[in-house]
Amino acid sequence: MKPLKDEVNKSAIEYIDPNMILELWDLLYKWAEKYAPMSWVDVKTESHYASAMRHLLKWRTWELIDEETKIHHLTAVIANAMFIMYNEKNKWKI
Repeated sequence: MKPLKDEVNKSAIEYIDPNMILELWDLLYKWAEKYAPMSWVDVKTESHYASAMRHLLKWRTWELIDEETKIHHLTAVIANAMFIMYNEKNKWKI
């Protein structure tokens, strides 16, 4: 479907599930309480990758919800991917 003229070059935020944003927000809050706010900034990319893979494998073996955080494992995968992208764009730590 072709976008309407007034929709061109505008944000498509409405395509992001608001519940996903809230769950990601909840997870980041829990991690900030456990570690420290923004503590993920100084973590090497390899650590975020390993964490993402652990959560992805848990999900793949039918454990959908993380026992500790009570949040979906794929939400943790998204969070770790976000951290990796941040490092890549800002200071690339391997």
